[in-house]
Amino acid sequence: MPEREDAQRPHADIVVFFTGVFVFSAQVLVYAYVTHYYPASVRGTALGPASGIGRIGSIVGPSITGALVTAGIGQPWGFCFFAAVAVLGFLAVLTLPRAAGSVPAAFE
Repeated sequence: MPEREDAQRPHADIVVFFTGVFVFSAQVLVYAYVTHYYPASVRGTALGPASGIGRIGSIVGPSITGALVTAGIGQPWGFCFFAAVAVLGFLAVLTLPRAAGSVPAAFE
């Protein structure tokens, strides 16, 4: 049994590496999106909550993962939880304006 785990280890390391790269890149894209779509007068206000939500996720995510693994249900439910979060993120992206300058009038 340990031989099989050792054989899978390099693949898991590669997957974890690329996951980390894409998660970091996604947060950087949030900064670019906010600065591109919001007028200069409210960029700081818009960037603060966007950055804060991302940082809250980076704190809560590992805590939930640890709780699921400790409870012994990390394997199936960890995936389900993070898949649900990804779907919520996708739905949130669908609510974003499609072009620069199409932000609500209250921000202008």
